[in-house]
Amino acid sequence: MDQEAEIMRRLSHPRIIACYGIYELNGSYCMVMELAEGGSLQQLIKTQPELQSWIQKSEIALDIIQGMVYLHKLHIIHRDLKPGNIVLDAYMRAKITDFGLSVMKTASVTSVKGNEMGTVQYMVSFC
Repeated sequence: MDQEAEIMRRLSHPRIIACYGIYELNGSYCMVMELAEGGSLQQLIKTQPELQSWIQKSEIALDIIQGMVYLHKLHIIHRDLKPGNIVLDAYMRAKITDFGLSVMKTASVTSVKGNEMGTVQYMVSFC
């Protein structure tokens, strides 16, 4: 949680979920985050797949791309990007969330073979 909190403190972008505060209570950390009225992209795909127009799908895709470009400019690697970690605001604009597996990229190696992280169904191997 400390690493996630440190990453969340650095972020400020319209395509990244806002974190308003982090506090510790009896050894447990809690984050106060922006409300995502539209739920997750995963919920939207599951409950209303036929209602999404190509325009709306492309807007959501562009929102995700903008958020990822921002993260990569800050040398942050998300490592668990999937529909369940994309939330939608009241205007159906996408925001990236869940930075629990994220890391700051350094000059050293950022991935060790055999030490993969993320959700298996969304992982891609480049080896």
